[in-house]
Amino acid sequence: MRDRWSSSTPKVNFDLTVEIPEVLICGTEFRFRTSFNVTTKSDNVSHIPAVHFTILRLELKDITFVRAPQDKNASTTMSGGHRKNKHQTMPAPDAQYSGRERKDISRQEVPLNTLPASATVDFEQVSSGERKAMEQTRSCGAWFTARVPSSTPPSFRSFAISRAYQVKLTLGIEVGGKKYKQEVKSKVRGVVVGPT
Repeated sequence: MRDRWSSSTPKVNFDLTVEIPEVLICGTEFRFRTSFNVTTKSDNVSHIPAVHFTILRLELKDITFVRAPQDKNASTTMSGGHRKNKHQTMPAPDAQYSGRERKDISRQEVPLNTLPASATVDFEQVSSGERKAMEQTRSCGAWFTARVPSSTPPSFRSFAISRAYQVKLTLGIEVGGKKYKQEVKSKVRGVVVGPT
């Protein structure tokens, strides 16, 4: 945050952090945290105003990957016999594959609601130590809650088919009259079925 017309304007550099659980459970709520962290600030910064966090969009992305070996010599009949051996009714157990694979990747996004949808957070005041004066901390954050639909299939991995998930979040920040938007993608280690 800085005024490009003046070099003496107070300046603040910051980064945004989003903490999302690695494992989600179908049909249950999960909590995630957003935080505003001041990395550097100029000496003439005396006070940073409250930060307004808004969850603009939250999605659970289902990524399904399917791979299947293809045997180009196999016939399209139910027996699957090779075209070269017309009298053979069953394919040979050591039939060679062409080495090519058919791969399909499908992606579906399920929008999730968050509670609350937005939050305004002030920086805490703490003792500076030496001067025994109060000063602002360098970070503040807000917790949000979302729910994984109970109809969500669990993630898994096999030779031919695998399903993985990703959380996609669009975060809006407003501080000092300036607005920022950040998109975050986080890989989920697993979506599991909860206790019934």
